Amino acid sequence: MKKHIPVAEPTQVGAADSTNSFLELIRGTLRREAEKMLVEEVTALCGRSHYPQVEVLYRRAGSEAGVCYAAGRREPLQRPRVRRRGANGQEQEHVLASYQMMNDPTNNAAAVVTADAGRDEHPQPSVGQ
Repeated sequence: MKKHIPVAEPTQVGAADSTNSFLELIRGTLRREAEKMLVEEVTALCGRSHYPQVEVLYRRAGSEAGVCYAAGRREPLQRPRVRRRGANGQEQEHVLASYQMMNDPTNNAAAVVTADAGRDEHPQPSVGQ
């Protein structure tokens, strides 16, 4: 005698679940790209990692917790630190331009992508042209 074992029917992912999954994917991608951008800027200023150069203006100074804004939310990331040597030999923290931009809540990368996608590709000429 065979036993009948009920099999759960496949369920469809709800719209809210798929939206949340998509936004999570976007935030993760933006965070990875932001960290990559920071590393590229540090490399441009300081040279390759583990190859210190004598008499350079900038040097690596570790990293610390930072934030960027993606899809309207604060996202944690590791922010590399850079020090700049002044004319008198004293060092000061150098704020990376890319970090300054991504740390500003008004520069929301997801909003920029969304706004660009909604732009009309065939604008109508304005009156008087």
